[in-house]
Amino acid sequence: MTRIRWYTVLGAGLAILALVRPAMGEEKTVKSKLLDKSTTIKIVGLSDSDSNAAYKFKVGGKNIEVNAEDSRVGDVHVAKGDTVTEDLATKNGTITVDGFVEGDVAAMGGSVIVNGEVSGDVAAFGGKAVIPGKVNGSVAAFGGAVEVSGTVDNDIACFGGNVSLLPTAVVEGNVAVMGGQVDKADSAVVNGDIKNISLGMLNSFIPDAVNVVHHKTVLSRFITFLISLIWVAAIALLTLLVVLFFPRNVERIARAVELDIWKSVGIGLLVQIAILPAIVLMAVSILGIPLIPLGVLLLVAACILGFAGFGLLVVRRAYQGGHREAPATVAAAMLGFLMLNALLLLGHLINVLGSPFTILGWILIIVNFTVFWFATTVGLGAVWTTRLGSRDESAKLPAPAASASAQ
Repeated sequence: MTRIRWYTVLGAGLAILALVRPAMGEEKTVKSKLLDKSTTIKIVGLSDSDSNAAYKFKVGGKNIEVNAEDSRVGDVHVAKGDTVTEDLATKNGTITVDGFVEGDVAAMGGSVIVNGEVSGDVAAFGGKAVIPGKVNGSVAAFGGAVEVSGTVDNDIACFGGNVSLLPTAVVEGNVAVMGGQVDKADSAVVNGDIKNISLGMLNSFIPDAVNVVHHKTVLSRFITFLISLIWVAAIALLTLLVVLFFPRNVERIARAVELDIWKSVGIGLLVQIAILPAIVLMAVSILGIPLIPLGVLLLVAACILGFAGFGLLVVRRAYQGGHREAPATVAAAMLGFLMLNALLLLGHLINVLGSPFTILGWILIIVNFTVFWFATTVGLGAVWTTRLGSRDESAKLPAPAASASAQ
């Protein structure tokens, strides 16, 4: 089984997604080397489970397409002995095939269970694909697991879920998994290759992100965006108050980060590892009294001070790179705050559009939280070394030596 480092795949994915501009009704193509043959995902329009657009998958050499406009809504059951002579698709429901389907079978926001036979392909978006029977085409699951105890005559591709191949499973093609793992019984037969692209800690996140795509309405996604906007605005207000009342403290924190960022990183990590002892120590060493509740407030204030100081440094470095004069302390710190939270707001705004852009939105949110954590960690370290910005670390630097000519 091939293992590929998650950051390589994530970096490539971000580069690819950056080229995909979110425009309604325009066909998008994302390619990845899941199989020896290129696996192509074509996404048309906004394909939520409550929309009327379409998904198109190309797994190996087979096409899987879901046209939401003509699909049914809710659970669909093909009884034993019954035959469906066309493609079968549903939204927000599970398709159970006990009989025979001559076309493709796809569920948007639900699962597919094939106890009988499907002559075409099977696709599940936001649900599981369970195959005790036979599928003559390919099987694809996006945000759900694949479980096979029957026969699949072509490939299996799973994004954000695990593939379970039970003892009686027979797969004539390849098995490819991104963001999950393959559990193969010893007696299960796979005549193709098994490839697993691991995304590390993101493996458990992908199914939840896809679940958001299929089970949240446009209104609920918009409310989520408003909540995130209000949250950022509230933190921005606290940051503004801190910078207005303690501009020199913020300056000293930014200076401490600039002098030795790795020292700030190390101390910030130690503070997070021993956060409760840190609260006690900060309360005792700075206030002189072991007031734990006050220590909690002190830690929150330290995080805001540290974040403001880091944002101030980011803006000043950006202006220096552009050979321009940076704004005053308050304006620069708030501009830095906006820069460090821009991806969070952009990600939630993209999520309002729905699938397929939700995955891109969540990637931006994850990246922003990573940036937020790093900035807070660095800021906490600088806050600790400067005692909440009350001590100037640059004063410790030795005076520059006189030049030889001056001597």
